[in-house]
Amino acid sequence: MSGRTVRTWLALLSPVALAACASYVPPSPLPPEPVARDLPASYDRARAAASGVASAGAFAAEAVQPPQGTLTLGFRIGDAAPFVDCGDMVDRWTGRTTPALLGLGFDAASLAGTANISVKPAGANQASVAVSGQYALDVYRIDPVGMRVRITEFRFGSLSSDTRRVGLLVLTCRSSERIERALVDDIAARL
Repeated sequence: MSGRTVRTWLALLSPVALAACASYVPPSPLPPEPVARDLPASYDRARAAASGVASAGAFAAEAVQPPQGTLTLGFRIGDAAPFVDCGDMVDRWTGRTTPALLGLGFDAASLAGTANISVKPAGANQASVAVSGQYALDVYRIDPVGMRVRITEFRFGSLSSDTRRVGLLVLTCRSSERIERALVDDIAARL
């Protein structure tokens, strides 16, 4: 076996050993619809607030489609844990609950994707704002010789999840909706 193959197998075995001491609880059910809110503002004011969000913070505007009122923002986040829900690991002896990515001993997870902000008129001096996203989550372990090994990748949207086999465990990941809610809250705060 090559050195890379040995490192990959060792990186996969560690989560399997941890899983033998704990049980996996999948993430909560997916939401039935995108994160949205009606705002007490005209379409133009809501659109301007959404544009302000697009030019601030950790997000970069990738595309603007003015006729439909949609903004697409790109993001890349090094600490993915708060922004995804991959379920929990529950220790069989103590009952202690740990987020699955941490409980399985993954050393790093990176998150990249896009968030689509849709602004539509919703009546006189009212606008509706909805946010949905597409996510790419890569999960890594550091093998015994110090090399970073990608264990798996998850691809999902705001209203979907992705399930992958990691060793003997079947792991499901989805959005925690934290990004979507933060964007809607930020737009509302700018009005």
